[in-house]
Amino acid sequence: GSEETAAPIKFLPAGVRLGSLLGDVPISRGVDGASDVRDAVDGTGRDAPAILSTDEALVILAPHTRQHAMAIRRVLAEHGGGKTAVVLINCRCDPLPRALSRSE
Repeated sequence: GSEETAAPIKFLPAGVRLGSLLGDVPISRGVDGASDVRDAVDGTGRDAPAILSTDEALVILAPHTRQHAMAIRRVLAEHGGGKTAVVLINCRCDPLPRALSRSE
C-alpha cells in the first residue's frame, strides 16, 4: 500500500535560525583550545560561520563553559560594535568575559 508521510513541523518563524556557536567541531582542552573555538565560531570545518552577516540579533542560551566564554569573546570582537545585537540568557560563565563585565 501507499504510505503517507507527515509534513515537516515548522517551529521557527521565517528569518529565524537555530544554531550553535561551536557546532560539532572538536574543541581541544589543551593549548589549541582557543584557536579551535575561534575556528568553530568563524566557520572553519563547518558549513557556515556561527553568525552570518545578515543576522540582526544573536541570542545565546545558557553559556556556561570556558569554551562558551571564549566563543562569546570572539563574537563580541567580530560583531559587538556592529549592527548585530548580542543577548545572553542565563549566562553562567565564570569568570564573565571582560568585554561583558564592562557592559553590564
